[in-house]
Amino acid sequence: MLKTLIIDSAWIRCDTIETFLPTFPVLEELSMSINEWPDWDETVTSASLRKLSIFTIGCENFSNPKSISFDIPSLVYFEYYDMVAEDYPKVNLTSVVEARISLLLDQDQIKRGSAPNNDEDDVLLRLRNGWKLMSGIRNVQKLYISLDTLQVCFYFVLIVFFSLHSSKPI
Repeated sequence: MLKTLIIDSAWIRCDTIETFLPTFPVLEELSMSINEWPDWDETVTSASLRKLSIFTIGCENFSNPKSISFDIPSLVYFEYYDMVAEDYPKVNLTSVVEARISLLLDQDQIKRGSAPNNDEDDVLLRLRNGWKLMSGIRNVQKLYISLDTLQVCFYFVLIVFFSLHSSKPI
């Protein structure tokens, strides 16, 4: 019957969230400060969650998560601080009223993403997939994004612009 759960530990790996969340069927608020995502796919899904905060704080070396899906149709508050994942296959956050998003790139990704004549398909794909997360938040009334998130979106817009004016598709 737990309604609020706050996990504040730098040593928790968020690699079992798909089996963890269903054990709290009426959980309405979840706040997690986690060390890192695992290398495999994760799906954050819940019918009861209304407020979700995820902060990945990393360790010595930040690593980008592989694939993260968010299927939380009744969520109204979403706070997310993380490296840009390789993919966001499903983003169902249609009821979010307020969102605070901070998507980070590491220095190497920034350098490769802003290089002229960029041939780094993995960086381009990751930036495009960061946009998938942003476009999956519909009906949001208050959106707070960090400068880093704005940079991810800006790079994506530049990539689309230049791909429209070149023969190489993104």
